[in-house]
Amino acid sequence: MKVTHFLLGIFLLVLSQSYAQDDIDSLKYELEISSDDSLKAVLLVNISREFTSSYPDSVYYYGMKGLKHSRQFGFDLYEARAAQYIGIYYRRKNNADSALYYFNIAKVGFEKAGSEVLLAGLYVSLGNYLKSLDKIEESHASYYKALDIFERLNHPRGIAFAYAGIGTLYAYQKEYKRAKEFFNKSYHKLKALNNIKSTSSVTSNLASMYLKLDQLDSAYYFLKITQPIKEKLNDRVGLATLYNNLSIVFTENKTYDSSLHYLNKSLHYARLVNNRESQIIAYNNLGEVATLSKQFRIAELYLDSGFRLATEINSIKELSHNWKYRYRLDSTRKNYFDALEAYQNFRTLDDSLSNSELKSRMAEFETKYETEKKERELDNLSQLAEIQSLQIKQQRYLLVAGFALLLLIVGGGFLFYRQKKILQEQTLSSVEQKLLRTQMNPHFLFNALMSIQQYLFQNKPEEAGVYMSKFAKLMRQILENSRQDYISIEEEVSTLENYIQLQKVRFRDKFNYEIIVSDEIDPGETHIPPMFAQPFVENAIEHGLVNKDGDGLLQISFHQKGDMIHLEIFDNGVGLTQSEVMKSKYKEHKSLATQITKERLEIFNAIFKKKIELFINSVVDEVGQDCGTRVSLMVPSEMQ
Repeated sequence: MKVTHFLLGIFLLVLSQSYAQDDIDSLKYELEISSDDSLKAVLLVNISREFTSSYPDSVYYYGMKGLKHSRQFGFDLYEARAAQYIGIYYRRKNNADSALYYFNIAKVGFEKAGSEVLLAGLYVSLGNYLKSLDKIEESHASYYKALDIFERLNHPRGIAFAYAGIGTLYAYQKEYKRAKEFFNKSYHKLKALNNIKSTSSVTSNLASMYLKLDQLDSAYYFLKITQPIKEKLNDRVGLATLYNNLSIVFTENKTYDSSLHYLNKSLHYARLVNNRESQIIAYNNLGEVATLSKQFRIAELYLDSGFRLATEINSIKELSHNWKYRYRLDSTRKNYFDALEAYQNFRTLDDSLSNSELKSRMAEFETKYETEKKERELDNLSQLAEIQSLQIKQQRYLLVAGFALLLLIVGGGFLFYRQKKILQEQTLSSVEQKLLRTQMNPHFLFNALMSIQQYLFQNKPEEAGVYMSKFAKLMRQILENSRQDYISIEEEVSTLENYIQLQKVRFRDKFNYEIIVSDEIDPGETHIPPMFAQPFVENAIEHGLVNKDGDGLLQISFHQKGDMIHLEIFDNGVGLTQSEVMKSKYKEHKSLATQITKERLEIFNAIFKKKIELFINSVVDEVGQDCGTRVSLMVPSEMQ
């Protein structure tokens, strides 16, 4: 009976892998009604797998249940699969130690279950992950272990994947000719199999190598044959890379408008899949192209965004690119002191990526691989089995010791986390107080009181009374809001209206305004952190609209985006470039509100799971002239 259940489980595992879009609810229902232990193991593992592209916490939850269940009933294959998905969860959480720990459990399980195809596939995945950790030698060895198994099994698709993995490793080491050779091997294997999706990934990599080798015509050819396949498959990750590579072709040809068009499409798809590395590449390249097209302020904003994200994920490679592009920007603007600092930072990071010793060792690995492959064919199979058995025992002992060590690390980590959390909250409180002081800045208070005095001198007591009432209400709202973590959108809109109406009187109706709250939002029940909009509204009025010739327009809108609120502030003023020029003429002006708001964003993002995003962009007309500024904020919301 146990053999029958095992074979049934194997069948269901293979079958489920053929339908990656199975309804998760159906899988959960089958899990609830099933009484077959092997079927439960299959279902738990497949539910975990289905969540790998959407909800990481669910991957971990069902993966752990699948691992414990499979271990309880001795299902080595399913235990290994569950461990593999838990490893993927930790990899995405940037927890390398835990990821490698569970990948090792998966490796042992696949070896014990005798599933060589799955073991070789794991070696390919491990090669990719080890490469991202800069463990070049281990990555190289892992790819060749996969290649050895796939060649022995005469598995063309697996051989193609191993070739592609080795190609990516050479590309990572900037050996683009060698990378191109392996990508070509992979391409011909997959083309013969008519594997359209995988072929498109390899052609995309080939295009990248031709770009690195400055063979633009070949690069453009492979990109254009890849583009319709990626679009048909709605491969968002692949499209982010493809559009970035297309932008490089147009940049090299000095067609900057087309380059910016494709880079914005690349950034769009990178955001859709929350691929931060692709976002960093897009931001860095947008900064470079904006520099080449003399849009220096916009270039700086793009590079700032790229630097922030690269620092968050500690991407040495993209930080190096960011400093290189910043050096070019500062050199072009003749900021030679900043340019020198940027160049020194670039060289420091770039040197750490260029390790000639590792490159020579990769060649040694290939020679060693060919030699050892022949020697392994002559090994005694029973001796190999005995060695593998000893390794498995040793690994189990290491796992037990690892668990004990992990408990100690978790305890210490918890205490460190609590201390860090308290410090962050204290810092946030300090920044909130700074923000309160900037929103009640003496310049605004003085002008408001002077307006009231002017009404009294002109014998307009009613107007003075109305103005004073609004002024007093605004002061009370700012004081009350500063003490709250969240306020309703209704309260936020009321505060903004009071502030804007006072500014309209002050500047003699120089501009009009409108505040839009979308229909899907209940303004009285939806709450957001207070005082994020006002500093940017102040900038829009005092640096954009007041300096504009003709009627000004200020638009503030609130829209629901999932569990976030999209707050947008638009003005048709003079735009970022001219605004910065005007600010530089008045050196006594010190606008701290925007800087403190950015500090506040960093602390919010460090403390809370929901990330607050800020984007500031110039709005240009059809001839490319600045015609306004748009500020976009994604802030977390709470329903009361």
